[in-house]
Amino acid sequence: MQNVNAITTKGGSLRVKLQRLGGFLAGMVIPNIGAFIAWGLITAFFIPTGWVPNEHLAKLVGPMIMYLLPILIGYTGGKLVYDVRGGVVGAVATAGVAIGSSVPMFIGAMIMGPLGGYVIKKFDEAVEGKVPAGFEMLVNNFSAGILGGILAILAFLFVEPVMNAISLGLGAAAQWVTDKGLLPLIALFIEPGKVLFLNNAINHGILAPLGVAQVKEFGKSIFFLLETNPGPGLGVLLAYWLFGTPSPGSIFAEIAMAPKGGLLPVLAGIAVGALVSFLIASPIVKRASEESMSAESMSFARSIVSGLKAQSKGEKVEMPKAEVKMDTLPKLIVFACDAGMGSSAMGETILRKKLKEAGFDIQVKHSAVNQIPKEADVVFTQENLAERAAQVVPHAKIVTVKNFLDNTVYDEFVKSLRK
Repeated sequence: MQNVNAITTKGGSLRVKLQRLGGFLAGMVIPNIGAFIAWGLITAFFIPTGWVPNEHLAKLVGPMIMYLLPILIGYTGGKLVYDVRGGVVGAVATAGVAIGSSVPMFIGAMIMGPLGGYVIKKFDEAVEGKVPAGFEMLVNNFSAGILGGILAILAFLFVEPVMNAISLGLGAAAQWVTDKGLLPLIALFIEPGKVLFLNNAINHGILAPLGVAQVKEFGKSIFFLLETNPGPGLGVLLAYWLFGTPSPGSIFAEIAMAPKGGLLPVLAGIAVGALVSFLIASPIVKRASEESMSAESMSFARSIVSGLKAQSKGEKVEMPKAEVKMDTLPKLIVFACDAGMGSSAMGETILRKKLKEAGFDIQVKHSAVNQIPKEADVVFTQENLAERAAQVVPHAKIVTVKNFLDNTVYDEFVKSLRK
């Protein structure tokens, strides 16, 4: 565990900026995953090539993917920028790109939603303190309606044709790659995107619309399985299982998405990806683990030698410990990961239990790193997200952890609170 006391909050590296962008895009999609699952289940069961074909229920598939999901994303994007008011204008603006399009407008929603939120936010800032008393509700409603309507018209006339052309162009390119047997090369773009937290934007903004177009024609599509393929991750996890600490994968979700009669090919693809990534990751992880152990051992040995030398001179020695020094007890502790729904929630549960057992009444929450509450006193996050966390809550103590499931980190933190 490492306490980050000073992190540059101005500017930030290009990596951090890309991560922030990817985190924002993910923040538009992840809260709506339940809606995607609902659409996926209805599609898997009731389309003509589904498990239990039903012509009447299959009518839900098109409107949900063409209108419901993009507008939900647009609403969420606007809400991220300017709360509910921004969400409403973002949803109206998104309708302009969704209606009339021949493909699902997820990319358009990721543009128009935040834009709608930004426009209404700037309008409210411009008229703040200038609205006569009693006219606030009237101005609020009409401004949102007028600006939302204008954005929807502009999106329908200008943005939608451009986004539609881009989506069709991407579809043609993807089809060419598939026809040429070069599909595995797409991983060269997908896997680096995951490192920069752009995987949700790639999956739901590009691959999902391409997959939907193929589903309409063929009843299934491999594009749904490219970014979500747990094979490469599984191979790396196997390497960590042998030489480090693993985390859970998503193989069950992949199995659930397998088309009727296509389970074996999907599992074969996962196995191949797992084998390749395992063979590549193993020597890297093993070497990193050995170097890490060696560095920790050397550091520990140096501290012992230094301590013995100091003791021989009659000096008082305190061995360094991995703890966070607090002048007062924190009121709010936040666990932050990129999406705020997975590992951070598990870390929150572990620490809350330990604090309760130790007799501390401290509030613990989990959050996406871009949405850490301003009143947070302590933030637990991963090393590669520490700079972003410090930019959001510069006054908070940022504690970096390598693994949210590491109980020793929380034991040390509780001990530091007792002191």
